[in-house]
Amino acid sequence: SVEESFNMSDENSGPSLGVARKKKIAIGVIFLLSPNEEENAKFQDFFFSHFPLFESHMNKLKSAIEQ
Repeated sequence: SVEESFNMSDENSGPSLGVARKKKIAIGVIFLLSPNEEENAKFQDFFFSHFPLFESHMNKLKSAIEQ
């Protein structure tokens, strides 16, 4: 089909018009919260007080994946 040939030509050709496209990576983390409100409050306090540390680790993980 036309769509398949378009996709195939994109893969085989180099960067068009001198523009290189960088692949984007998305990383998601899910935390399951407890039904206990007090435990949730403690977790939120811990998480947001340590957020810069978590952000640093996620950036290191992203860099490792990109390489």
